[in-house]
Amino acid sequence: MKYADHVDYELVDSLEGFKRAASALSRGSGRFALDTERASSFRYDDRAFLVQVTRPGAPTFLIAPEGLREEFADVFAPVLNDEAWILHAAGEDIPSLSWLGLKPGELFDTELAGRLGGFRRPNLAAMVEEFVGVHLEKGHGREDWSQSPLPQEWAEYAALDVAYLEELATAEAEFLANQNKLSIAEQEFAYLVSTGSAQSEQRQRTWRDLKGIKSIRSRASLNVAKHLWEDREYIARVTDTSPGALLSNRALIEIAKEMPSSKRSVHRIRGVSRKFDPWDSLVQAREDSPAVYPLIEREHSYPPGKSYWEREHPDSWQVLQQIRADVLDLSEDIEIPVENILAPKLLSETVWETTNGSSQSASWTTHRMASLLGEKGAREWQIQLTAPIIVGQL
Repeated sequence: MKYADHVDYELVDSLEGFKRAASALSRGSGRFALDTERASSFRYDDRAFLVQVTRPGAPTFLIAPEGLREEFADVFAPVLNDEAWILHAAGEDIPSLSWLGLKPGELFDTELAGRLGGFRRPNLAAMVEEFVGVHLEKGHGREDWSQSPLPQEWAEYAALDVAYLEELATAEAEFLANQNKLSIAEQEFAYLVSTGSAQSEQRQRTWRDLKGIKSIRSRASLNVAKHLWEDREYIARVTDTSPGALLSNRALIEIAKEMPSSKRSVHRIRGVSRKFDPWDSLVQAREDSPAVYPLIEREHSYPPGKSYWEREHPDSWQVLQQIRADVLDLSEDIEIPVENILAPKLLSETVWETTNGSSQSASWTTHRMASLLGEKGAREWQIQLTAPIIVGQL
């Protein structure tokens, strides 16, 4: 086992630098290895503050797009778009790259490849060590990557994130081919391209999306939560600060439920920062007329939650458990995680629809089930494995 070699890189943060990097990358050949560094624990959103790119025959570039995002897209899209990419954990990187105007034509995801290959913890360091024989020193993934200039140690860390992706992807592809899983991986990669690249902008958040909001059962408390969320969101947006750094979600929910009677009591709650004073929002919420309090949304989840499903539809719930057990057995046999064989939510929706919904009286064949799963977004390999299992228990 050897330690990672030093990687030569160039950090570019100007239009001239962008053009120079794009020109050098266009003269290389083969797949592009990319990564992003974000600062969502520090900044308002999940945009990329650093994009690392390299390919065979080209240098490694660390590209800082902040302040020049439109120019970044204009320069790099003609070089990178619709080309073959290698990413690690593409589901995290493709959205932020899409917001920068970049999209792959083909994809190899080294994290997903490791997962499909049967590795329980397919992080980049583990996969590089397993397939390339190189030890990567990790430890800067949670830094504030919006800082400028970047510390040299961070930049070197970022450059290493793409240095071995080509070699890793090649080795993993051979490994998957020997397991007869390469076609499975390719279907999953194509799905990531089609779904991730569609996210051209970040989804607008609302206070109803707040984690824990459904645990609030009082309209007065719900009104407090709404005020807190909206005031926190406004300050976070205008100051480009992570909402959680101003007031944690847990603290927000606690304040809404308890409605402390003094400013001192509010600031004793863990998760309240000096950057945002929840007391003012709490006071404003208390001054509202009950007539304007938001309504408590009755849960109409689809499929329903565990307790309701199990209590009100026990036979259907038992079918779901039997199918889950069969899929788990399959997972162990083929060494692919259960959640990759079929998304748990998709499976639950399918079982609910076929045992309680409008389709419950239908005569289900494997062919009909395959059509239903396909409509819900399952890939062909998933359909072939799971359709017979589901039909067998209906």
